[in-house]
Amino acid sequence: MPVMSMDEIKSALEDRKLNVVAKAIGVHPNTLSELKNGRLTNPRYSTLEALSDYFNTTCHRECDNEQV
Repeated sequence: MPVMSMDEIKSALEDRKLNVVAKAIGVHPNTLSELKNGRLTNPRYSTLEALSDYFNTTCHRECDNEQV
């Protein structure tokens, strides 16, 4: 799967529970918050890969509805 662009990832994070996504991909929720809000401009490639994999699967639709 190709890695999503920063703009695509920011857009995908807009309506997500960051703590659920963070737990699913193994990063701190603050990392996703900073990425979403534009304060993190140079994230690790592994973070972008993990987010791209997450958003390119059907699991994220179910996982985002879970209570954490």
